Amino acid sequence: MPGQHRQRVLDRLVALGVDSTRIEFQGRCPLREYLELYHRLDISLDTFPYNGHTTSLDSLWMGVPVVSLAQTSAVSRGGLSLLSNLGLGELVGQSPD
Repeated sequence: MPGQHRQRVLDRLVALGVDSTRIEFQGRCPLREYLELYHRLDISLDTFPYNGHTTSLDSLWMGVPVVSLAQTSAVSRGGLSLLSNLGLGELVGQSPD
């Protein structure tokens, strides 16, 4: 369902130089359709401060690399755990910089 939060995210990304035509929001859909959406991606950005465990695994399973930011709390280190165990530790940043 559309909401103001989507517009705020879009405005922020555009302010950072992202072309608005490259951004789309996807609502709920059946599992097969959801997994097929990964064929349209080049890279996934892990969420923070709470890492997206299931969605990160879905992305990796579909062949889309995930970039994650490891922070200090347990819930913000899930991406570090997943990627390190898969031998992809180079995709984990230690700071926002």
